Order: sequence, then structure tokens, then C-alpha cells
Amino acid sequence: MVGCFPRRNLTHDTLSRIFAHSTPNTCVNFCLQREFRYAIVQNGKTCSCCDDAPNQEERLNDRMCNAPCSGNSDQFCGGKMTSSVYETGLTKRPQQPLKLYPSPKDKPVRIAFLLMFHKRNLRQIRRLLRAIYDRNHYYYIHIDPKQHYLFRELLKLEKDFPNIHVSRQRHTITWGCFTQLQALLSAMKHLLSLPSWNPDFILNMSESDFPIKTITKLTQLLTANRGRNFVLMQRMVTVDEFISRAGYDKQFVECENRMWLIGDRAPPSGIVTNGSNDWFCLSSDFVRYFLDTSHDLVAKMMAIMEHTVHSTESFFGQMLQNSPFCETHYDSTLRLISWNTSK
Repeated sequence: MVGCFPRRNLTHDTLSRIFAHSTPNTCVNFCLQREFRYAIVQNGKTCSCCDDAPNQEERLNDRMCNAPCSGNSDQFCGGKMTSSVYETGLTKRPQQPLKLYPSPKDKPVRIAFLLMFHKRNLRQIRRLLRAIYDRNHYYYIHIDPKQHYLFRELLKLEKDFPNIHVSRQRHTITWGCFTQLQALLSAMKHLLSLPSWNPDFILNMSESDFPIKTITKLTQLLTANRGRNFVLMQRMVTVDEFISRAGYDKQFVECENRMWLIGDRAPPSGIVTNGSNDWFCLSSDFVRYFLDTSHDLVAKMMAIMEHTVHSTESFFGQMLQNSPFCETHYDSTLRLISWNTSK
């Protein structure tokens, strides 16, 4: 506990909630999920969140925060005119800007393009490969198991291009299901195990994508920002709106290529909770980190994602924000996406 302080006046930067069963831990988890630095409990049941540190000159004797918590009468949650203040453990630092150009001494990065193809559009795929191909990069191709003709045609590329690999491990992927995330992780693990492949970044694409900048420009940008991780977080909605809209407070189970709702669940505690995008450009060091399930955070996140619908839109952003790589995050997918389908 940071200490006991006079009751704080709430501002527009403060989030407040009354819990029927409040404890300090309940409030800390609530505020951590919503990316606040401090959790404040008052009057036994009110939880507030803010980023401003309390004024230590105003600190009171801890005995003045003596209101029993509504969730545990053996604990105290502030008082009628006092507040118990706790740190959530979150440290906020401003996002570091991107460098636009590398130093002349910087060794150019090598990018592994993770290409997930689901449709039989061979002409478009060849057009995409011609646009992004560079002998210094790598191209890992996963083809939907139902697309036999596409698999046979693209397999021919391996004979002439040693940096192209067409995966024989072909996963059936259903959009929104946990198997979609499993297929991505399996492809990344296999990609990093290929002999002589040593990428600095992994960037995923589909047959619907097409570059609007040259690969030379992309290589320069990533070389200048080696070690950064590019994932776009959902900033247009609050965490509570994300939890509600994404069904993050619901328990799902995958069966027969469907995610079935089986009940409610409490949002995961002890982590920053927010949605992200399933398009990314990730450093190989970060990818190796989340492929190692011996890390407690990775094991916890995988257990959560197994019962989460559209888990690919949560996993990479939440793993990044809660891992030792959080300061490498840049809030972008390096993509221009338009959902406007009107002619």
C-alpha cells in the first residue's frame, strides 16, 4: 500500500466503480486491467483508478483508513473521508518515436514473411510474391488444406527460390476459433526452426494484401527500428467496452469448427486487458519469448485464449503489453486498411 490519504476529488481522468464485494486486490486488478497506475479504495466499497501519484505531504496515519472492505471485513478499504492508495505495478512511459532511416553502420534486417493463403487466387498470389520478393528475406507459405491445386503450384517455387518454404504442416483454420491462433503459433515455431533461416522480424500477410511501399523502404524502416514490435491496439473503445463487445467476460469452447458459448467468466486478473489487431510485425526475440510456454505469462495467456473467441485479436497485443518487451511496442501494424467496400 502506498498509504492512507485524504479522500480524493474525482476528475475526468479518474475511473470509479462500486463493488458489492470490494477488497484492495479487487480494485488493483480492476485498475490494472484498464491501464492505470494507482488503485484507490474508499468507504469500504468504492474503487477508483488514476495515474497521478498521491501527494506524500498529505499522507495520514494508516489507522485513519479503517472502513472494513465489503468483500472481506478483515481488510480495510479507506474510510468515509479517507482513501487507501495502492500501486497496480504498471509503469507508463511515452511511446518512443520511430527512426525513419538507419545508420550507415547498421546491418540490414532480414524479414520472414508469414504468408497465410486460404483462397484459390493463384494470379493474385504470384503478383504479391513478385512485389515483396527479395533474396535477402524469407517467405514461409501456409496453404489451406482444401486448396490442393494452389499447394501443388506454389510448391514448385522451392526448386528455384531457396528462401521460399511451403509448409507441409497444413492447418484447417476457422476464423475466430482458437485453432486460428494455434496455426499462427505453429507456423512461427516451424519458421524459426528452419536451417539457415535467421530472421530479425516476422510479418504476416494474406493474399488480400499488397505493398504500397517498396521492400527496400520497409527494410530501411525496420533496420532503423530493430527490436521494435508493431501491433495496433484498440484505442477507439474503453476496456469495459472491449470486454463486453469481444465477449471477454464469456467462456467459449471450440467444437466442430465453432466457438460455443458455455457461460460467463471473470475477466482475467493481474494483466493489462485490451484488444489488438491480428496483423503484426514482430521481432524474432519477442516471438521466441511467447513460443516458450515455460514462462508463466505465456502459459496463463494460452489458457485464457483457448476459451476466448477471436483470440488472434487479443493474444499478440496483450502478450506484448504484459511482457518484458512492453517498451518495444509501437502502436501500428505498418498497414493501411480500408473497410470501405463502396465503389
